[in-house]
Amino acid sequence: MDISWLGHSSIRIVSRDITLITDPYPDSIGFSMGQQVAHIVTVSNDHPNHCGAELVGGDPRILNGPGQFEVHGYNIAGLGTKLEESEHTDSDEEVVKIRRTNTVYTYRSEGLTVCHLGDLKRRLTPAQIGDQGSVDVLIVPAGGGCTISPSEVLEQANVFNPKIIIPVHYSQETAVDGLEPIDGFLKEFGVEDPTPQIRVNVTLTNLPRETQVVVLRKGS
Repeated sequence: MDISWLGHSSIRIVSRDITLITDPYPDSIGFSMGQQVAHIVTVSNDHPNHCGAELVGGDPRILNGPGQFEVHGYNIAGLGTKLEESEHTDSDEEVVKIRRTNTVYTYRSEGLTVCHLGDLKRRLTPAQIGDQGSVDVLIVPAGGGCTISPSEVLEQANVFNPKIIIPVHYSQETAVDGLEPIDGFLKEFGVEDPTPQIRVNVTLTNLPRETQVVVLRKGS
C-alpha cells in the first residue's frame, strides 16, 4: 500500500492498483493538488476545501458520509462526528441552524487498516474508538484551528496506538486561514527536524514496532 499527500487534508492511497483519494480541494485554497484520477473518493465534510470530488477524474465512487461500504476491494467504514452548528438564511429569509457532520473514515485493504480523522472537532469516545478496531496508520489534523489541538491529537493517538501517524491539515508556505504550521504538532510529539518523504509504502511486514510520525512532502 502506497500513501502520499496531495496537500491540505487530501491523501492518496494506492492498494492493489486501486486509487483512493480523501478530501479533494480546489485551487482557490492557494495551492493545487494537481490533476487526479481515482477509483474512490471520500469526503469528510462539506467545507469547500474538503469536498471537491468533482475535481477528480476517472468517474470515481464518491462516499460522503457515515456508513459501511465495500468498494473495489476496500472495506470502508464511515463514523459520523459532530462539527459546529452554523446559521443559514433560507429563501424566506429565516435563519436556519445547520448541524454539520465530520466523517472519520477507516479503510481496510491488504490486511492493513488506515484511519483518516478528517476535521475532527472533539475527541472520539472510547466506544467510538472501539468501533474503528485496530489501526495501523492514523492520519491526523495537525494545524489546530477548526479541529482538535495537537495536544488532543496526541491523547487521541495514544488511545488508537497506531504504528504510523501521518499529519495533514496544517499551514505551509501558503497560509490557510485558521490553521497553524506543523511546528506545534511536532513539538507535542517530540519530533525534531523530520525529513519529509514523498510517499510511504506500508505492508504487514514493514510496520514499525513502535509508533512513528511520518511527515509527507506534498506531491501531485
